[in-house]
Amino acid sequence: MRPCRWCFTAWEWLAGLDVTRGGSLWHIHQTIAPYLIGKDPCNIERHQPHLSGYVGFIGSGAESRGRSAIDIALWDLFGKSVNLPLCDVLGGRVRDSVRVYNTCAGYSYVQTRPTQGTNNFGLDAKQGQYEDLSAFLNNAGELAHSLLEMGIDGMKIWPFDYAAERSAGQYISSADLAKALEPFEKIRSAVGDKMDVMAEMHALWNRPMATRIARALEPFNPLWVEDPVVMDHMDAIGEVARSTRAPIAVGETRGMAADYRYLLDLKALSLVIMDVTWCGGISGCRKIAAMAQTYKVPVAFHDCTGPVALSASTHLARPSACRIVAIGRKALTRPSVSPLRPSTGPRPRCRPRAARRGTPRHWRCPRALRVAPAACAPGPAAAPPPC
Repeated sequence: MRPCRWCFTAWEWLAGLDVTRGGSLWHIHQTIAPYLIGKDPCNIERHQPHLSGYVGFIGSGAESRGRSAIDIALWDLFGKSVNLPLCDVLGGRVRDSVRVYNTCAGYSYVQTRPTQGTNNFGLDAKQGQYEDLSAFLNNAGELAHSLLEMGIDGMKIWPFDYAAERSAGQYISSADLAKALEPFEKIRSAVGDKMDVMAEMHALWNRPMATRIARALEPFNPLWVEDPVVMDHMDAIGEVARSTRAPIAVGETRGMAADYRYLLDLKALSLVIMDVTWCGGISGCRKIAAMAQTYKVPVAFHDCTGPVALSASTHLARPSACRIVAIGRKALTRPSVSPLRPSTGPRPRCRPRAARRGTPRHWRCPRALRVAPAACAPGPAAAPPPC
């Protein structure tokens, strides 16, 4: 049996890439470390009950995020010990590529403070040629053309946030609604249905206004409308979903598998979204995806939390554990070739989102998490000994 010191070496690497922070670090040191040090890291499922404390075992709070980081580290060690990519360790691939969409943010989006708000959009900090947030607000048609030229045929935008802040999500005027719909009109006018468009609502609205906005989006045929209301009342989410023809997608902030069961039991959602660093790591995502498959509901991965989430989500989207995958999310700032579709050509110039959070620009994910070229062939022998 190999003691678990390797896990905390891997975890320190994950913490350096901002996979977890704040109270999550306290939970790892005070709850997980005393249990896990000295144990075999490859017995991943055996460790699961001990990665949560007496409180914090549901939701997406600090304990869940700390547990998720450790679980990712454990799976990374397991992949290295058997010298296989993570997607093969998880049961093999049912698809050779994963479709992605562009989250239309800029380089400084949500960088100056740890809050979601229009004053943190970073519109005044011009850092490169891919300032997509400003582009969708002002030149959405041109942005859609640019993405299609790069081979990206899905984009997510959030033009409703300004109106939500003016009324605390309680009311949207006809004028504000018309203004927020302009980017969708420009996209459809410029490229027609060649571009799939998703509307992000950041859980800022009450139920009547969320329903009004979703219905107003119906003529534009959105791929989905995301997080229309706060995820603290399941019936409200179901009522919105049943009140519109627009597909409703939620989930990334809910937390662990039990929370997703309540969402799926609504029998009204078109898609559930998971963040591997918030919902229990690799182990949690596998369970949620398998449960969603029994409801015939597709899943998508939220990975704006950094390169580890992006790489782990890529591998999760390929094996049989996540057979029904609708689309993957891209956390990089517009590379010309999607990182989820390996290419034999040179990698285009791009700037990882994680680099804008103080981590090294030329980051490298753990080898077991990296997408290997072409057929995902295993790399050289791993450093950690076998379990």
